[in-house]
Amino acid sequence: MLRTWRRALFASLAILALTVSGLAFSAPNLAAAPANCGGLVFQDYDADGEIIEDYSFVHADYAATADDGVSGITVEITTVSGSVLSATTAADGTWDIALDTADFPIRIDFSGLPTDWESTPKGPDNEGLTQFVSSAAECGIGGVGNAGIIAPGTFCENRPELVTSCFLFGDVSNHAGEPAIISITDGAEDNERNDPPAPGDPARYWQDDPYTVVATLGDVGSVYGVTVLPDGTYLGGAFVKRHTPLGPTGNPTTIYGVDPSGAIAPWFTTDPTAVDPHSGAADGWRNDHEAFDDVGRAGLGDIEVSPDGQTVYIVDLTNKELVAVPVNPDGTANTGAVVRTPITAAATGAPCSDQDLRPFGLGFDTAGELVVGVTCTAESTVSASELPIDIVNGPAAGDASQLSAHVYSFNGSFSLLTDVPLPATDRGSQNGNTAGTTNEFRGQSDWRAWLTTPPISGDFLDYPEGGVAYAQPLLSDITFDGDDLVVGFMDLWGHQMGSNAFYTDVNGDVFQLDQPVSSGDTVRAQSDGAGGFTFPSAEFYSDGFRDTLGPSSGGHAETTLGSPVQIPGRPYLITNSFDPIEPAGTWQSGGLEYFANDSSATFA
Repeated sequence: MLRTWRRALFASLAILALTVSGLAFSAPNLAAAPANCGGLVFQDYDADGEIIEDYSFVHADYAATADDGVSGITVEITTVSGSVLSATTAADGTWDIALDTADFPIRIDFSGLPTDWESTPKGPDNEGLTQFVSSAAECGIGGVGNAGIIAPGTFCENRPELVTSCFLFGDVSNHAGEPAIISITDGAEDNERNDPPAPGDPARYWQDDPYTVVATLGDVGSVYGVTVLPDGTYLGGAFVKRHTPLGPTGNPTTIYGVDPSGAIAPWFTTDPTAVDPHSGAADGWRNDHEAFDDVGRAGLGDIEVSPDGQTVYIVDLTNKELVAVPVNPDGTANTGAVVRTPITAAATGAPCSDQDLRPFGLGFDTAGELVVGVTCTAESTVSASELPIDIVNGPAAGDASQLSAHVYSFNGSFSLLTDVPLPATDRGSQNGNTAGTTNEFRGQSDWRAWLTTPPISGDFLDYPEGGVAYAQPLLSDITFDGDDLVVGFMDLWGHQMGSNAFYTDVNGDVFQLDQPVSSGDTVRAQSDGAGGFTFPSAEFYSDGFRDTLGPSSGGHAETTLGSPVQIPGRPYLITNSFDPIEPAGTWQSGGLEYFANDSSATFA
C-alpha cells in the first residue's frame, strides 16, 4: 500500500483574533468613483500562503499549479460609513463586490467556513480572514482580498514522504535485513523515467533509489496496509501473501509500529487467537501450499488513520470486522476502547452472501467520513468439478457475472456510496487476449470468480507459455481527488502464486509455475455533484504495460497493484505498479506510476 506522510501542521492551531473596539474611520473628502474589490478563497494545502505551487519535480507541466478555490464562503465588507455589503464565493473560489472610492477604508471578513476548516498563516497571497484596506488601490494587490484556508487532514508539505511496503519471496532468515516498509520523497530523482506523452497517460518511475528503510522484513515480515500517526509513528499491518512469511509474532492480525526513535514493536493485534496460515516453514517457501486459500480471506486488509489522527481503522479479514482503535496521546493504542463493527451482507446491504463478501479497502472522503470497500467474489459459484481448466481456451471456473464491488460510507453504520463496475472481460485499455492467443497470458484483463485452489494442472515452465494469468478482483484501496472517487483493485492471483514456485492442483498433484501474471486496476469515477458518481465508458488511467510501446513489447494489460494515493490538491495520482517503465533490463521490477488527473477520457 502507498500512503503519504502528512506532518502535522499545528499540534493545536490557535488563531489570534484581533478585536477592535470603537473603530472609527476618517472619511476622505473625495468625489466617489467606482472601485470594486474582490479576491479568492483557496485551499492552502501546504500552508505557505501562496496560490501557485511548483510541482515540477514530478513533471514540467506542473511548475505553476494553482491551489483549488473554495466555494460557498461568505465575504462581508464593512464600509467607512458602517454599511455592510456581502457576497458568496463562486464555484472557483472567487468573489467580487462593487464599491465606490468613498466607501474606503473598509474591513473584509470571511466566514461560513466548512466545519473544522481553519485559516492558514498569512503569506504573499493570503491576508487572513479579517483584513483592513485603506484605499481602493490596495484591492487586488498581493494577498488583499484573498484568504487561505484548509480542511482537516489535508495539510501536506510541497514534497511529502510517500510510504509503501515491499515483499520478498522466501524464508525471512535469508534476507531479514531487506526492506519491508520504505519511505520515498514525492518525485524523488530516479534512475529511469518516462514522461507522460499525453494527459491521462502515466509518468513511469523505476524507483530503486533513493529511499529510506523504515522497517525490515525481519522486523515486521509481510505487511500491506501502512499509515503514519501524527507523531510520526509508522504502522504496518500484517498481510497474508503466499511464499512470504509473517512478522515476529506469527499472528496475521498484528499491526507493527515504528516510533519516531526507530523502535519497532507490535502496536495492536486485532485477534490474539489468530494462527499463522502459512505452511512454508514446514513444506518450504517455494511450496507454502496451505496459504493459497487464505490470501484475501485471513489476516488484515487496509488500515487508515482518521484525519484528526485520533483513531486507527483496520479491516480484520478473518472475522470480517471494521476495528476502530483510539490512539493515546503518546501514540500507543488505547486497547480498552476498541470498537468492532461486523462487515456482513446484512450490515452493508451487499448483493451477495456472506460467503462471497470480502471487505478490504478503506479511505476518507473530502468531508473526513470513512469509506469501506467490499467485493462480492462469486467464489460460491466455483465447483471443484470445473477444475482444472484449459487456461488457454477456457472456460474459466465459476460465474464471473456474479462479481461486484461496492463502496460504503461508514458513520456508525454502513450506507452505499456507489457500486463500482467490474466488467468480466476486456477491462484493459487494450485487449488482454491479443497478446495471449498462443500462450497462457490469454484473458489477463478478464476478472474471474475467486478460487480456493489453483485452477490449472501441469508444469508451466517456458516463457511466454509459462506466464499464467487468472485475475481475481479485490477492492483494496480508496482515495479521493476532490469529490471524484478513485479505487484500486488488487489481483488476488499475484499474491496466491509465486515465480518459479510450486502449486498443488485440485487433485493434490504438485507442479511448477514459471511466472504468474498479476492484473490489478485503477478506476476513477467523476462526482455528479449530487452524491453519486459517473464511471467512464473507457479506461481513464492508461495502466497497461503496452500502452506506449505497442503489443510487441509485452503482454501486460494491467500493471497497477491496487494502492492509489491522491495527495490533496495535486494534479496527479500515484500508485504502486510492477514493470513501471519499459526499457530493457527493468522487467520484473516494482515502482511507482504518476498519472495525470486531467485525462480526456469520455464519461458516459
